[in-house]
Amino acid sequence: MSEMKNMKNILFALAVISAVFTNTSCSDPSLLGADLFNNEKLNLQFTDTLTINAVNEPADSFIVNTKTTASLDYLLLGNVADPVFGPTEAQIFSQFRFSGVTTPTEVATADSFSVYLELYYNSANVYGDTTANQKVSVYRLTEEIPDETLYSSKVFKSEPTPIGSVTFKPTPNTTERIVTRTIVDSVKFDTTFAAPRIRIPLNMNFAQLLKDTSIFRDGAAFSATGFTKWLKGLVIKVDNKTGCMMAFDFGSSKFTGIKMYYRKKGDKNESTLSFPSSGLIKYSHFNLDYANGSIQPFLRNQKKADEKLFVQGMSGVNVKLEFPYLQSLGKIVINKAELELTAVNEGTNMDAFPAIDQLVLRTAQFDPIYDLGLDPAYNRGPGVRALERLTTGGGFVRTETANTVQYKKYYLNLTTHLQQMFNGKQGTTLYLLPLFKEEKGSRVVLFGPKSATFRSKLNITYTKI
Repeated sequence: MSEMKNMKNILFALAVISAVFTNTSCSDPSLLGADLFNNEKLNLQFTDTLTINAVNEPADSFIVNTKTTASLDYLLLGNVADPVFGPTEAQIFSQFRFSGVTTPTEVATADSFSVYLELYYNSANVYGDTTANQKVSVYRLTEEIPDETLYSSKVFKSEPTPIGSVTFKPTPNTTERIVTRTIVDSVKFDTTFAAPRIRIPLNMNFAQLLKDTSIFRDGAAFSATGFTKWLKGLVIKVDNKTGCMMAFDFGSSKFTGIKMYYRKKGDKNESTLSFPSSGLIKYSHFNLDYANGSIQPFLRNQKKADEKLFVQGMSGVNVKLEFPYLQSLGKIVINKAELELTAVNEGTNMDAFPAIDQLVLRTAQFDPIYDLGLDPAYNRGPGVRALERLTTGGGFVRTETANTVQYKKYYLNLTTHLQQMFNGKQGTTLYLLPLFKEEKGSRVVLFGPKSATFRSKLNITYTKI
């Protein structure tokens, strides 16, 4: 019997040490080793009534470019009529470069040609209603984009008249069928397939200028800098308000950029001249107007935030959380701490505006919390995205049922970070926001910490020491 008691004491000590010193904690909400002990003897306790002070805070613009930081790969474009968060617009500013693969003189002697701006979808981040027509227009910039620190709030001047427009319904998950003409003895049509994209035809005045080889010259020689001096960049806008925020891949994995299709007399096949955006400055600029949304009275008002919390992607609103009475629990070791949040169904139209797929917590300096386990110095990229999603921070949206009604729920693990708060090694302020916020157009409304329906709460299982 004494050996069994000693073994239990050893296991308990190991569990306590693990809770205090590990940087990540088990994502299973059950207490490690809880089935081995008598809860009363070990003084295991639980609370979900710790005070949470919350405020809905509009966010500042964020850095989109520095000399040492690359631009984002996934950019948002849309003009959304959102009854809750108010009108929301995302425009794309981008530079383009001459790829240097084709000699410009070949284009100058082309018998026929056409020019398109091609944007490849980032289908995972397209948000909202894709059944309505989108009218997208493209404008030439009259102002250079400098290679310096830029914020998403920055706007560059452009020509008043677009050089191209197209109206379409977004098809982010539909592969495009392309028919090309090849002459082999007789006329033959070939079919190829391209990743989901939109193609905006640019007018012939612009195309004719692009065909002029003088724009590729820097002095007497052909040069990529000659082209970038001529075309300072483009701004892309959605002219009509809809319920969809589109997302496009401006990274190197797919070709997003300007393409000239041309054919010289007697040529069998059509050739292309490419002007990609990869490696250059490109970013989304956001216009968010909360004045006409039902969110407006909830901003910067803690009493109103007690009832509802608002979280939005882009440069949208975050939730500031404070835990003023942590020390009231005394000296403890936290075995499990989890922030539980429930989305509001009423008045938010979940079908048109689905809840954010994953929420995360950040410190007052907007660094990842300890339980996320991701060094903020990591570069962005598919590998980093996968790494962050595999950590123990949680925060994925899930569906649960209460009284036959389905609700969207989030559970965010902050076990280790909360212990750091208790130990005085972290401040008591956290921010709630979407994962990869700058690249998402999604949003969600949550019940606040004093809601009578499903209050936001911090579930803590702890041991008195």
